[in-house]
Amino acid sequence: MTTLFITGIDTNIGKTIACGALANTLLKKQFRTFTQKWVETGVSNIGAKISADLAEHQRIANSNFNTAKNSEHAPYLFQLPASPHLAAKMEKTEIDCAYLIRQTQKLEEKCQHLLIEGAGGLCVPLNSSTLTIDLAATLNLPIVLVTSGKLGSINHTILSLDYCTQRNLDLRAVVYNAYPNSSDVITKDTRMLLKHRVAHLHPKTIWLDMEIGATDLALDDIQTARLLR
Repeated sequence: MTTLFITGIDTNIGKTIACGALANTLLKKQFRTFTQKWVETGVSNIGAKISADLAEHQRIANSNFNTAKNSEHAPYLFQLPASPHLAAKMEKTEIDCAYLIRQTQKLEEKCQHLLIEGAGGLCVPLNSSTLTIDLAATLNLPIVLVTSGKLGSINHTILSLDYCTQRNLDLRAVVYNAYPNSSDVITKDTRMLLKHRVAHLHPKTIWLDMEIGATDLALDDIQTARLLR
């Protein structure tokens, strides 16, 4: 059983798409796979049967594969589109990391592989004392980092890669999101630079390209084994 943490260099970087595409890839390989979103903010319909991001995972995979309770798949839903700690504070509550761990463990008992999508980047605060990366490190979760060619991503990606190293996190894969492509020159050069850096400094890390409109990730058998080891 493998649990992967899908994070990004920033918000709106393509984590939800990458999570859904990876789930689709694993489902096609006949792995019983679930997804989870610890905290989702900016939720307009709190009472919905399934959260917006989880619904997007299932839309991309064209499968209603998340079968457990919504409270397990999406433990915290908040209306304010803000950092989790502030969104919770505005609703007069605080995110309980022990509760998140319990909900994660419940899902792990029901599937072969679990993909957890984070909110924002690695250092987004969950509460006054815990960053997202702190909880990922506590659970010893392998990391899948989503980046792109948008302006500023080189700096954010290198900082995220280096912080994974500092925290001794297992960086399993980097997903390069081709969207948005405001400039072919920038997108191609950024990809080349980052791919070279990952190969040089993180030789065990898989590089995955996610094309615009992708609904799965092209993982061969060797890459799949390395990702799920």
